[in-house]
Amino acid sequence: MRKVFPRLVELQKSLKAGELCLINRLNDHLFSTLCEQDNDLEHLIEFKGSAGYLSVTHKHACLWLDGRYWESHKSNFRNTIVECLPSHGEQGLRDYLKQGFTSIEGHPVMKIFCNTKRWSALDIERYRRVIPKAEWKHRDFALEQSVPLPFRALTVVDVSISGESSECRLKRLQAHIREDRIHFLCNPDDISWLLNLRGDDFPYKRSVNGYALVAKHYAAFFSNLDQRELSLLKEVLPKWLLIPHQSSWRKALTKVIREHPKIQVEVEFHRRPGSINQADYKFLTELLPGRRLIRRKRTLVELGRIEKNPCELLEMEKSGLQLSALMRESIAWVKEQVSSGKKLDEHAIKMQIDRFAKNRGASRPCFPAIVASGEHSSSPHHMHGNRELQIGDLVMLDIGYYFEQAAFATDMTRCFVVGSPSTRQKKIYTQVLRAFLLQWNQCFEPKTLSARDLDAVGRQSLISVEHEGFPFCHSTGHGLGIVDHELGISISSKSKMLLRPNYVYSIEPGCYANEKVKGERFGIRLEDVVVTRESSGRIHHRSLAPCPFEENLIDNDLWTALDQKNYDCYMQAL
Repeated sequence: MRKVFPRLVELQKSLKAGELCLINRLNDHLFSTLCEQDNDLEHLIEFKGSAGYLSVTHKHACLWLDGRYWESHKSNFRNTIVECLPSHGEQGLRDYLKQGFTSIEGHPVMKIFCNTKRWSALDIERYRRVIPKAEWKHRDFALEQSVPLPFRALTVVDVSISGESSECRLKRLQAHIREDRIHFLCNPDDISWLLNLRGDDFPYKRSVNGYALVAKHYAAFFSNLDQRELSLLKEVLPKWLLIPHQSSWRKALTKVIREHPKIQVEVEFHRRPGSINQADYKFLTELLPGRRLIRRKRTLVELGRIEKNPCELLEMEKSGLQLSALMRESIAWVKEQVSSGKKLDEHAIKMQIDRFAKNRGASRPCFPAIVASGEHSSSPHHMHGNRELQIGDLVMLDIGYYFEQAAFATDMTRCFVVGSPSTRQKKIYTQVLRAFLLQWNQCFEPKTLSARDLDAVGRQSLISVEHEGFPFCHSTGHGLGIVDHELGISISSKSKMLLRPNYVYSIEPGCYANEKVKGERFGIRLEDVVVTRESSGRIHHRSLAPCPFEENLIDNDLWTALDQKNYDCYMQAL
């Protein structure tokens, strides 16, 4: 007897032959721009994973997941009406469409439904190429859709923290804008940085919700402001036109286009969080026919956010030291509780870490905390569950909180064992720690080391572990600043960006047991947020939140003199 999801069945009943629904699950770790209840996949099929894609016809439903997520979720859908397929997520779904979905169960695809506010315009454009004759329609799939939250705790970041006033940032931006261009900003993180504002609109970050239009001699901010906040912003943003209705940007831009028919508009056109969604993109293409809509992979504001100034680095280090102390306190508490015989599950640990964080002045988490024990740690983004810890379990903690005035995010991962570690645990931990230290201890001349070079240093070190069934299945790191994932920097095999002074990013190599591993299964990741500093003509890494490692997990038989030298260099920061 297969499990039936009533809401999915109702959706299928509403579809006719030749109609297709595409539903995505935004990754909480990256796409924190929606409210927590905005999860269509959980609403329809009880899927609580961090990322996935669902295709639905009147007869079939397929869930598309990355290989690492499929391994941990496939058992949940084994005896259900949903077919769970391993793939490369969105890429796998697109390949499936190319192979034969131009005809669904013998019927040509005539109509495709999706929530256009959840899909990037670039994704929809790619699907249009696969099924060019289909008609696309907007549709909400959850019964209760949340509305954009108004500001509940709007704050203005002091210049002593940001290092630069919003007026100076606007002036720098306008200096790079052509006379015949308007920049359309829809990324909340870009807008928050540009205006030196923090809000309370999103569950895992302090960005403000709204839109902005910036031209050479014009700047307007559109958001759901009340009178108190409007009065506050008029004093601190004298160069900005403040409009108290978020959706009114369309009316304002239409007026500008009519008055200046030759003007062009630049937008961020990418799959990344904050890029323009399909609903807004459709409006702009209709308003700006021909080549007047210019698509950019990166906005000028995003490029300005990459290099951090001294004030920003100082505040990030303050928050990082708080996180380091929190991590040490949390690990010590877990070990003490388990060793004393108390029953403890992952959810209880997460709740206790939240209490410790609050006592240290944290205002909110930067992302859903990951508390993964035993075999759960073999899933890179397991989050937390009700599994009880046992003596000998390996535990992974990946946490980040906003401290102080909540201006900058933090992020850190550590792994430890409650009780005595096994031989396999020590071996994998030692290899991952070696890779981390090799990457952390890189010292290079400016403009000589690229992001993919740094990624390769750790990846090559872990080749032997991968052959044993513990692959390094994600990139080395991501940028960090006012949010946990600033995508201007990506330390991955695909990034050719040259690393320069005052860049902030994470270094987080990890290895996770795949389906080939027999017996004890676990995963290990070690993460620090670092800043590149220049000294005597060379660039080196400095951790913004140094934290000790587990020395009882180091295998002395595998530990070399070079490993010890790199380890000693790191420990000097403590």
